Amino acid sequence: NKAHLMKTFIIYVPGHKKSEEYMQETIASCEGMGYDAVPFEGATQHTIKEWIEKYPFLQKDKPYTRIEKFRSESEKVYLTKKACLANQVRLWHKCVELNETIVCLEHDARCSREWDNPEFDEFLILNPVSGSTQPCFNHVASCKFDEGIHTYRSFLSYYFSNDWKGAWMPPGLASYAITPQGAKRLIDTVKTQGCEQGDMTVNSYNVRLQYAAPDYFTVSDNLSMSRGF
Repeated sequence: NKAHLMKTFIIYVPGHKKSEEYMQETIASCEGMGYDAVPFEGATQHTIKEWIEKYPFLQKDKPYTRIEKFRSESEKVYLTKKACLANQVRLWHKCVELNETIVCLEHDARCSREWDNPEFDEFLILNPVSGSTQPCFNHVASCKFDEGIHTYRSFLSYYFSNDWKGAWMPPGLASYAITPQGAKRLIDTVKTQGCEQGDMTVNSYNVRLQYAAPDYFTVSDNLSMSRGF
């Protein structure tokens, strides 16, 4: 009975053949594993203005941030990063509207194990091992993750010179679960402080980060949502 399954949203790029294929593969991997997985059309650099109209607070950038740096260097990258954050904001609003915990995935996440209703407070990283071993993190030290649900402390910390400096950051946002309380906190963060890159906005200064090990999902990073289309 789907009413008892974990509501799961898979962000993909509509009209992008590979992204749509990945999304279908992710849905297939979730079948029979306790997830009610449905597609979630992602914003892109080409459609972000529509979402800024709906959520005007997305216009403002937090000072001394990576996204502010992108703004001066590349409009394409800036708009792509803004779209990625907008997708997260949209899912956080969905979580609050439903008033229930949801799972949020990117199109290349693949289910590794059944959902067993882990207990956590606000934000649960579902792919700490596969996320932290992505090639983009080869330059930093590896991290050990103990089995179970634990407070997240990692090799990744926020490094720009604002009040978030030193906060722990997740290894991307390809696979996580979030409670309404966590979603409200992160929406309030963006509304009051302005925009930063999504996986930098989600940090231990703004929300309680926990992780689940072993991974519920693995990610391949073959077609990263943050690269733009």
